[in-house]
Amino acid sequence: MLAGIIPGKGQDAEATGDDRLLELYWNRAAVKKELANLRRERYELLEKLRESEAGTQRVAEQLATLEGLLADTDTAATAITHFQLRHLWKHCAQRIRQFVDDVAEKQMRRERDHLETDFRQRQARKHAEIEPSIRALESEISDQAERARALERLIAEMPFWRWGRRRALKLQFSALGSDQAARQAELEALVSRRNEIQSEVQPEYPGLSAESRRLLNLAALALAQELVLFFDENDLARRARAAFAEDVRNADFGTREDAQRLSRQIEERMAALAAQRQLTAAVKRRTDYLRSRVEYRRDDETIPLARSLERITRDPARGSAGGTANINVLAEEYWDIYGALR
Repeated sequence: MLAGIIPGKGQDAEATGDDRLLELYWNRAAVKKELANLRRERYELLEKLRESEAGTQRVAEQLATLEGLLADTDTAATAITHFQLRHLWKHCAQRIRQFVDDVAEKQMRRERDHLETDFRQRQARKHAEIEPSIRALESEISDQAERARALERLIAEMPFWRWGRRRALKLQFSALGSDQAARQAELEALVSRRNEIQSEVQPEYPGLSAESRRLLNLAALALAQELVLFFDENDLARRARAAFAEDVRNADFGTREDAQRLSRQIEERMAALAAQRQLTAAVKRRTDYLRSRVEYRRDDETIPLARSLERITRDPARGSAGGTANINVLAEEYWDIYGALR
């Protein structure tokens, strides 16, 4: 009878066999999962390898094309001018981005300082509002304590037969104690509030305000317009835009002499830009001019509508009377302007 209740050796062997089968099953599932992961990783690596090989092939083709262009004196002049124009474009784009980064850093520093100053001033105002009440309560509680001690001494020294007077003084002492307790509770609440004020943490700087970002963007657009006007001679700005968008094999500047002449003009204007000392003042004037004229789709947007920048006013002081250039730096994305806007 007991043999049917207590497991025997046969039952132990059967249970052990089941455990081993279950363990083998789970191990097999884990191996299959790991194999699938390895296959996926292999596929991803092969894809990256194919992309890398394709990129290498494209670079090799470009180098071969460039070698062919430079081998011929006529096409070499065209290629050199093409890459000069691309450099002009990149230089102007980088100049705008650096300008915006520098101005943004200064503005963020000012806003952080203003946030800290405003926080300290609000703390000081709260202290100024609460401190007089604390001082007044401390003085009142001190006076009440002195009066209570005087009453206590008077009651202690009073003869027993003046029980009526003693009773009145005790009532007065009890009322004074109740009032003193109320004043103490009020003082503790004010002190607790003062401690809360002292432990307040300055709020985190949320980043540039919308107004600052608008101003930064207008300054970037103003600089972009100034650079377009600066390279307006011989249509260098438009040529640089075209060169940046097209392949060197499609470049055409006329004869070799035409390409070399354009190359010299690019060098001269780039040198003149490096020597320019009035650009910052011009950008400020143009920023103020744009600020009063651009439009925005919504109040919370920081990039103006492109339609409000249809033309470039050559002289902001004279307005349209000073002449205009039919170039929209925002719509035509001159100097990769969207990369600089905030």
